[in-house]
Amino acid sequence: MTDYKEVIVGEVGSIATATHNRQTIFLSRHYLNPVVFAQPLSFQGPDPATVRITNLQSDRFEVYLQEPSNLDGTHSNAEQFSYLVLEAGEWELADGTRFAVGALNTDATTPESIWASAQFNTAFESPPIVLSQVQSDRDPAFVRLRHRNLSATGFELALEEEELALNSGHGEEQVGWLAISPGTGDWSGFSYLAGQTGTSVSDRWFSLNFGGTFNTPPQLLASLASYNGPDPAGLRYRNLNAQGIQLRVEEDTTADSETTHDPEVVQFFSLSGQGQLLASAAQPTTEPALLRVEAEDLTLEGFRRESLGRASNGEVISFLLGDPTESGTAGFAFQGAAGFYDIVIGYFDETDGRSQVALRHQGELLAQWTFRSQSRQSRGRQPHPNLPPGRNLGGDRSRR
Repeated sequence: MTDYKEVIVGEVGSIATATHNRQTIFLSRHYLNPVVFAQPLSFQGPDPATVRITNLQSDRFEVYLQEPSNLDGTHSNAEQFSYLVLEAGEWELADGTRFAVGALNTDATTPESIWASAQFNTAFESPPIVLSQVQSDRDPAFVRLRHRNLSATGFELALEEEELALNSGHGEEQVGWLAISPGTGDWSGFSYLAGQTGTSVSDRWFSLNFGGTFNTPPQLLASLASYNGPDPAGLRYRNLNAQGIQLRVEEDTTADSETTHDPEVVQFFSLSGQGQLLASAAQPTTEPALLRVEAEDLTLEGFRRESLGRASNGEVISFLLGDPTESGTAGFAFQGAAGFYDIVIGYFDETDGRSQVALRHQGELLAQWTFRSQSRQSRGRQPHPNLPPGRNLGGDRSRR
């Protein structure tokens, strides 16, 4: 039976000194496929602005505040925002609450009729709470992210530029999303609340009450969850405390000075405290498929194929020359469904020395072991790496 033990899947924190200058946020550990959420922005300065993410790496990311093009780009008033970093995949909290995290690349923009589609690998029982965030700044133009048409199986999203450039399109960006079942609970010792407003958040300040969930001001992440006003819009906040927060929709003034906006739905996720977050890989609703890859079908460097009757499919790979100092790599681009897998590697042990073997995903070490002159068939196992389609998985071996 698969062991769905809790692992570190993310962390939550806050920044109180955000300006137009880039700053690096260092994470507490390395992640395989981190997705960052960092909205909404506080309202210390009157100029419109949004949080941009760039240079996202396994253990860090950079942030800066971006203003629309009709402003000078200098946002000197230090703003505050909460950030949430989560490993991509499908997860489950100790109380059974499900959440999913994903990312995709898109150049879909509002107000075009064709938006990008984000589908959940496993449907929720009811429409979840969804957060979304642009993860890159490949195109330097001012941009936010909107989503709509949320259901239990997915939603649509699109990039949204400032009003003056609304019909000019935007270069492809990576965008991330989080979907979590609504409600309250405990996550790694932190109280949390996932919920939404009615169609009631406009350009006027709206008071959101946390319903007594928190004793101190929580971290807050939120996104516009509807697309009711035709003008580009973002979200700002003020007066965050243990009881609630005030939110408003913010328009830019690149095309005109009018900033009235029709009421929108806001979905939010608030969490008491800062620190690491644990969860278990979500248990599959059906028996997982077995994906088999033969060694002779891998992309080889430093290895050769040779026949061996007792091997799977009658072939194995071995070093080209038999030199005791040889090394090589064997790998492939994973083409299965995104998810979490137990990787089982079958091999014939070393008979005339020792070899060091490493299993890597996108170059990051997952596991390693040693062949030790035991002349037998063996298996190595690595549980639960998160494998999105198209990513490289492989190993390297060296003799000594």
